[in-house]
Amino acid sequence: MRHLSLLGAIAIASMFTLPTHASWQHWSLDEHSTDNSLTWKNSEGHSLDLDSAAGKGVTIVKIEGNGMHGLQPGDVILAVNGHAVKRVADLISQANANEHGTTTVALRRGHENKRITIAGSDLYALIHPHP
Repeated sequence: MRHLSLLGAIAIASMFTLPTHASWQHWSLDEHSTDNSLTWKNSEGHSLDLDSAAGKGVTIVKIEGNGMHGLQPGDVILAVNGHAVKRVADLISQANANEHGTTTVALRRGHENKRITIAGSDLYALIHPHP
């Protein structure tokens, strides 16, 4: 009988703590990646679609959600920390290599070249979207 009381108390306590963790329990991810493309979307309304089929940089086809670090649809990523990025595979390699510290992303927006500074961990998280 004592064990049943303890189990009942644990069950009741878990019912009250469950809502505080509910957001991570419903997180899901649909991801597809090749050397020239990366696409992901999650249940939180964030998504990313990258393409580099032309081999002249990585085009941001779609980017939605909070925390996209100044990147916009139509931007073409040309380099990360001075290293040329011609394909999505190059961007993934640079995100992996520069996970710590600050990352400078050189890009073309329309007819203008820009540089955006992003924390390396933020670029890594954008390329590897896991909870």
